[in-house]
Amino acid sequence: MPETAPAATRPTAPPTPAGVEARRSAAARCRWRPVPFVRTLAGGGSLPFRNRALLFGVGGLFTVVCILSSLAMVRLDWNGLPLAIGPLHFYVTIYPPLVLCTLALFWLGLPWAFIPAYLATLVGALGGGMDPLWALLFALADPLGLAVYALAYRAAPLRFDLRTPASFFWYVAFSAGAALAGSSGSFIWAHTRAFGPLETFALWEGWWIGALLQSLFIAAPVLALASPRVVAWRDRWIADPPRSRASVGWLIGIAVASTAIVAMFIWTSGRMAREHMASSIRASVSPEVAERVRDAVSSLDLLVLHCLALLVVVALGGVLLAISWNRALQKEVENRTAELTESEERYALAAQAANDGLWDWNLATGRIYFSPRWKAMLGRSTSELGDGLAAWLDCVHPDDRESMRAALEAHVAGHTSHFEGEYRLRHRDGTDRWMLVRGLAVRDPAGRPTRVAGSQTDVTERKSAEEQLVHDALHDQLTGLPNRVLFLDRLANALSRTQRNAEYLFAVLFLDLDRFKVINDSLGHAAGDRVLVAVGERLARCLRPGDTVARLGGDEFAILLDDIHSVEQASEAARRIHTELAMPLDLADNEVFTTASIGIATSRTGYSKPEDVLRDADTAMYRAKNLGKARHQVFDTGMHARAMKLLLLESDLRRAVEQRSFELRFQPIVALADDALSGFESLLRWTHPTRGAVPIEEYLPLAEETGLIAPLGWWVLEEACRRLVEWTRSHPWIARITMSVNLSARQLAQSELAERVERALAISGLAPERLRLEVTESAIIDHTEIASGTLAALKRLGVGLDLDDFGTGYSSLSYLHRLPIDRVKIDRSFVRGMLDAADSMEIVRAIVGLAHGLGLEVVAEGIEDAAQAATLRSLDCPLGQGFYFAPALSESDVRSRLARGARWTIDPRPPSDPPPSIEPSPAS
Repeated sequence: MPETAPAATRPTAPPTPAGVEARRSAAARCRWRPVPFVRTLAGGGSLPFRNRALLFGVGGLFTVVCILSSLAMVRLDWNGLPLAIGPLHFYVTIYPPLVLCTLALFWLGLPWAFIPAYLATLVGALGGGMDPLWALLFALADPLGLAVYALAYRAAPLRFDLRTPASFFWYVAFSAGAALAGSSGSFIWAHTRAFGPLETFALWEGWWIGALLQSLFIAAPVLALASPRVVAWRDRWIADPPRSRASVGWLIGIAVASTAIVAMFIWTSGRMAREHMASSIRASVSPEVAERVRDAVSSLDLLVLHCLALLVVVALGGVLLAISWNRALQKEVENRTAELTESEERYALAAQAANDGLWDWNLATGRIYFSPRWKAMLGRSTSELGDGLAAWLDCVHPDDRESMRAALEAHVAGHTSHFEGEYRLRHRDGTDRWMLVRGLAVRDPAGRPTRVAGSQTDVTERKSAEEQLVHDALHDQLTGLPNRVLFLDRLANALSRTQRNAEYLFAVLFLDLDRFKVINDSLGHAAGDRVLVAVGERLARCLRPGDTVARLGGDEFAILLDDIHSVEQASEAARRIHTELAMPLDLADNEVFTTASIGIATSRTGYSKPEDVLRDADTAMYRAKNLGKARHQVFDTGMHARAMKLLLLESDLRRAVEQRSFELRFQPIVALADDALSGFESLLRWTHPTRGAVPIEEYLPLAEETGLIAPLGWWVLEEACRRLVEWTRSHPWIARITMSVNLSARQLAQSELAERVERALAISGLAPERLRLEVTESAIIDHTEIASGTLAALKRLGVGLDLDDFGTGYSSLSYLHRLPIDRVKIDRSFVRGMLDAADSMEIVRAIVGLAHGLGLEVVAEGIEDAAQAATLRSLDCPLGQGFYFAPALSESDVRSRLARGARWTIDPRPPSDPPPSIEPSPAS
């Protein structure tokens, strides 16, 4: 069969069904591929030396086994197993050397199996006493039979897989021809043994049938079952070179020569047998018997002629088969050529579609072929670029040149399985283009590289996209400044420098814009984005080259001052920033002013993580914001301790909210005219399990910031309503007493406020007119649109509304006549200073007069002595509250005071709540 091309150069076949493809694969794997014995031993093949020595030893041992088995048959004088079928008598002869040589020939594809076959037959003939000349001729019979087998497997479409009907048919046909050729030596053997005509015919027929049976029942099953696995094993240690195809003339010559040899065997054997019988007849029988014997000899001549005719038919069949095989081979070559052409076209289209440039480096000559597309990628003409490695490397960027050379040399030396890398090549227009260069070395059987071929792909756009992605991942999209990731990376580098150099100092400035939310809410987020961009540009102008300014998110910026000499240098940079940001920003028709709170942390504190530096700078920034904003603060360890304390306080506060670990205190509101009880204001108090009483100014802002103020406020509302109802059941005379509850800004902003208040009233059974809700000026200003509708809904429920801390917020006089407020409360700061400062007195007088003019009630907070109470009475202020009347009382204290009556004159303060120097503002 024709040799299959190596995998590396085999053309791509069109898709075929799985079954057909599997049969083709099995056929290619099991085809007969003869290995030239002499050439292999001489080193012409790819077999290693130790395996060549092993092959030579196996061949010698195999020859000895064949010779010994042949001598054993001669010694036993065993011609075969005599059988009789009716009048037909013959011997079935199994010749072990022939079986072994047949299997060796087709198992391993070793034509040297002819040698042990010939030697075994020759030694056996000589051992049986045959004349040497006759023995030389007789020994050719078995190799002749093997030659017919080889011709059959070389010329016919046979495979080792004999399980298909077609393969088995051809195997049987050629096995019959091979058996006929191999049994021709039986005539010489019969002549040397002085067999009679009938015995000679029986011996020839027995050898012929025996050879056919051993081929069908011994060789065929072994070949069908074991050959694919044996051939696969053989291919792992014998890599035979491609064999040239046999021509038609070669096949016809082999067929004619084989026929001539067989005819010579038969004719010579017949003539010898005839002469022997004729001489025997003349010497021992009468003329009548001799005549009959001559008739029998004539019939023997007919048998010889019959055999010759049979051989001629077999020879002609072989020739016709060779011709048909040659035509089939030509058709297969045409198909393979068409497939190869299609594969080449497909490859050319694929290369063109991939838009790749191809290159081929001949290592023997040192010349490199660059395809036109390869040169076009660099804007070069066909004749503009040389054909050597130096010309290629000259186009490579200097920073990539050595790495590319090293990668090529490593692959050529066999250190890498393939060559691949991305390098910058200079275009004719002077720009650098990123190229993905791939290559693979082709090596000879000894492993030496002969050429390297590959492709080149322009990946400039992909590299640009990757660089853009990296830039976007490390920079803020709005301002273009570095983001948190890049800032932390540079901060980590600065920390590593401090570990190498103890004198190195850096500072981090954490900056947060003050009241930036007002800009977003008033002018819109687009205007806020323009402010952030402008702030980023101004910050960059305040820094030195090498310093880093980054936007961390929202209105937060961070600055890394690299290699400074002192902390004062960082403070000076902060002052420059304050000055720069103080300049107005022009946003279309609006002029915007902005300030920033800045926290500073330096490397002198001793850090190991960049996140810790940023954390402490953030802590210092919040400290600056708490101290009044628009300023900077340098971090100290006490700030961190306060931050940790605040964190622990938040955890305890959340746990206290979940467990309702709070209590309510109640401060009476008194009519100043007769000191009669008018109402109560509910105040929230928290007693920590380990710290004791926690000042309200510590946990209330934290509750506002974390959002815990809302659930606390609802609990206070429901609990205060419930307590007032319980007190009224015990003391019916307070049926008109009110309960004031503070509303936080978060509660005021919730749309379900009126529903929650109505639910609390329904659950407790408190009349709506006995509940008063206090809101601050700042809460109304921050939620103007929502507050107007929410307060109106509360007023429709029938509850009273108080404006708390009046005069300390935004001077919301314009809201008094628009909002459904029916009471204002004068802040304690004005009451405390009205006797010492004339302006405070006038403010109190103005608030009282304004409230009366608008028909509103007035409550003065923080009354601490009789003089303040008398002054407020003179100013016609109807209501007041403070320590002069009573501090914030526990429920038990309230019940005891209610039992005394309605008048709340000066009374000893209960020990449960001693007055502080400054009473905290009432809050929920």
